Amino acid sequence: MCIESHAFSPADFVGGEPALDFANTIAGWNGNPRDWLDGYDSLAGWARQAGVIPDELSAALRRQAEIEPKAAGMALRQARSLREDIHEYFCAIARETTPDSRVIESLFSRWRKAADSHAPNIKEGRLVLEPKRKALLLGVITDRLAYQAFELARTVDTDRLRICDGANCGWLFIDRSKAGRRRWCDMATCGNAAKSRRHYERKAGE
Repeated sequence: MCIESHAFSPADFVGGEPALDFANTIAGWNGNPRDWLDGYDSLAGWARQAGVIPDELSAALRRQAEIEPKAAGMALRQARSLREDIHEYFCAIARETTPDSRVIESLFSRWRKAADSHAPNIKEGRLVLEPKRKALLLGVITDRLAYQAFELARTVDTDRLRICDGANCGWLFIDRSKAGRRRWCDMATCGNAAKSRRHYERKAGE
């Protein structure tokens, strides 16, 4: 798998849940995979855009990564490992197969660690989890994503979980369309590409 720089935009957030969008930071899962997280700075920027962490925490983590490059590299590797587990688990569920027990145990242990590093608090009348002081480390993004991924695994509507049919894609998403027949992560990209390919094949066969 190659690693490439990528400027994340709203078009990259099509999963419907942060954990799925995180899995989708690899483009071309079913073709030519490219890892869009080319460094810790990219991870922190993605997490801010995804709403996983607020702007001020993203900036603080980026500064900390510059001070502690080795720790930042380890945190990035842990995030990538979680991403693999998320993708493997939800792809299995979408295909109506049983996820590997190793992946289930990994997600559970990561969730438990993430829960231990957060404390409950009330904000605007809602119960939220906030990182404890010790959690304000470079691994806080992975902790939050691990927690969200496990909660999604418990609550996801499996009938609406999809893997994009697009060639060189394989992104995960929740189909929240009224008809429940969405096939593509984005009609403007994979959907149109498939239409163009079918049109070309029809013409070639005439």
